Amino acid sequence: MSDRVSAPRRGVAAVVGLAVLDVLGVLLVAVLIGLGVARIWLAWWTPPPGGVQQGTWLFEDYAAIGDVFDGVGTYVLLGLGGGAVLGLVAALLARRSPILTLVAVAAGAVLAGEVCRRSGLALSPPNPRLFAGALPDGTDLPDTLRLPFGSPVIAWPVGALAGLAAVYLLRPFTRADRDRLERERQEWQQGAAQQFARTAQAWPPPPLPPTPGS
Repeated sequence: MSDRVSAPRRGVAAVVGLAVLDVLGVLLVAVLIGLGVARIWLAWWTPPPGGVQQGTWLFEDYAAIGDVFDGVGTYVLLGLGGGAVLGLVAALLARRSPILTLVAVAAGAVLAGEVCRRSGLALSPPNPRLFAGALPDGTDLPDTLRLPFGSPVIAWPVGALAGLAAVYLLRPFTRADRDRLERERQEWQQGAAQQFARTAQAWPPPPLPPTPGS
């Protein structure tokens, strides 16, 4: 009896363990993609030129002021592409549970976007306004990369979900996929039935009240 009880439990534990590994794998891939895209972001972005005048840092010209928004636009564009790559990789890597993969991709996309944002800001030139007062006039200094946390980060989940949906829509649903899902469904049902039986044994029904005249 114990072997019959423990077998479904081992099956459920194995399914849960593999699902957790899939989620951790997606999050790890998200971090790596975020770091890689941050490097591409900095290589693509051109710091706005400027210089020190009377102890204050100023843009070189009006065109340099417009260059400030290039960093945001580049981040959004790369975020869409990086998110799409994350969705594609996750769809091929984590194939056990589509719903769990969807949740992992959404969380991983936000994580990748924040890793990219923080890495890019950390590796960009320092803010020249902080030390312009200690430098002589005419010193040329590029501006720093600026990107607030907020709406630009949404590009990553949008791209990731698009990439995930593309794989699910284009990849054929094979017989092996159907067999795997059916096997996992049966294992979950067996585990739930065993858990219900153990709960019923641990909490037996209360005794019936005595009948009148007994």
